[in-house]
Amino acid sequence: MLDRDHPLWKLIVVHGRADGHTAVIWKVHHAMIDGVSGVDLTMVLHDLKADAPAPAPPAAPWQPRPLPDPLTLLQDAVRDRVTEVARAVTTTSSG
Repeated sequence: MLDRDHPLWKLIVVHGRADGHTAVIWKVHHAMIDGVSGVDLTMVLHDLKADAPAPAPPAAPWQPRPLPDPLTLLQDAVRDRVTEVARAVTTTSSG
């Protein structure tokens, strides 16, 4: 069980194995990934080619978007609610 006071994932790198290899042990809560995305994540984390070149660095460093101001948050909330109501009104139910 992962402690909910911390991220829903844990990764441990084990150096110094007797065979000279390094082990990676990771746990991910099912709330983060399902079976298919877990396989995809594993394939990204573990390169299957011993002599694979390092990936190219990104063109620009990642920058988070600025936090929205209260007016933008209100506009987004109103738009989302109006969209929900419009879908509910225009969707026909079969039954």
